[in-house]
Amino acid sequence: MLCYPSASGTVEIPNYVETIGDSAFYGCSEMTNAIIPQSVTTIQDAAFYLCSGLSKINISKNIEQIGLIVFSQCAKLTFEVDSENPKYSSSTDGKMLFTKDKKTLICYPSASGDVVIPDNVEIIGASAFEACSSITSITIPNSVTAIEGGAFEGCSGLKTITFEDTETWYKTLDPTYISGEVINVSNPEENAEILSELYYFLEIDGEKYPIPYYLYKE
Repeated sequence: MLCYPSASGTVEIPNYVETIGDSAFYGCSEMTNAIIPQSVTTIQDAAFYLCSGLSKINISKNIEQIGLIVFSQCAKLTFEVDSENPKYSSSTDGKMLFTKDKKTLICYPSASGDVVIPDNVEIIGASAFEACSSITSITIPNSVTAIEGGAFEGCSGLKTITFEDTETWYKTLDPTYISGEVINVSNPEENAEILSELYYFLEIDGEKYPIPYYLYKE
């Protein structure tokens, strides 16, 4: 499925669709519910990006791959994940999307106020909280060992990020978490300012391109 730019209300995706393409529903703010059939196995990057009215989406047992920033800026969204899906799961209230073992927090698009990351989480996924402007604070438990690129990008209301474990964190451009540079995460206020816009700017032909850092601890 390439795109459906006029989508609104409840949308039932046809049961012959196997892939929901990049940005297929980008900016469909009038869409409130997306019903995904069993035939779909892949949801590509930004498929539901900026669907601000979307309140519910189902993840069937057959969905094998969910791309990047698929649900970013969907501030009302809750997930219904089939318990038989071998790759994905959700929080009890449906607001957080995880890997099946709940060790990676993929996204939390409706996050607001004071957010405490569950202590089963080991990895905060890329762009997990992108543009969650209503978040004021985030507490990161000892269990977290890695934070992927752009996790807190655009969280304009964020005042503090508190790490329960402040010992020797590193930043790196390498997604395999090597060759890191030590970063101080002991100050919650400074963390909020630095980590929401933590990029390396690569210059090519006079143009600067932002590349997000990854954070990790050993």
